[in-house]
Amino acid sequence: MAEKTEALTAILEDIQDQAGLVTDQIHAEVQQLQDEEIHFFTESLHKETGHYEEKEISELELLQATKTSQAKLKIKRDLLAQRQAMASELFDSVADELKAFAASSAYADLLEKKLDKHAKIAGKAGTFIVREQDEALMREILKRKGFSQPVETAYLEFGGWRFMCPSEGFEIDETLDNALRNQKEWFQNNSGFTL
Repeated sequence: MAEKTEALTAILEDIQDQAGLVTDQIHAEVQQLQDEEIHFFTESLHKETGHYEEKEISELELLQATKTSQAKLKIKRDLLAQRQAMASELFDSVADELKAFAASSAYADLLEKKLDKHAKIAGKAGTFIVREQDEALMREILKRKGFSQPVETAYLEFGGWRFMCPSEGFEIDETLDNALRNQKEWFQNNSGFTL
């Protein structure tokens, strides 16, 4: 019996040793699984945090770029408005000077000079177009220069004359209105007064 007790004790100790080894191995595997899970979740959290930070930085950069763009656009609009105001003031002043010139005695000289410049149209069939207040003056100049074409009136803000020759398909525009239009166009294209 003592032998049986010793054998049972030895078997029991062996079972306990085996159970202890299995328990230690299970504890080690559980610890390893816990460590792997913690590592996995820590890495996922770092990645998610990194993506969140990148997204926030990207949104902040976009917001800053938008604010900068809006500020530049506002400056350009303000400069454009100032440019337009200055150009309008300049051309309003020129328009006033043209009106004063058209009321002066030098105006008749200009009409004659423009007519002399186009002397080749003296025998052409066509019509001179002038402002209503210039009709008598233009008839007198044409008569003095030997032109026989009729004179008609139309709205011209500043004056000058236009010669229409439909039979030959051409027009000569020596109006102050056209000259001002051309100067405005030149100013816009060539003055360097741009944004």
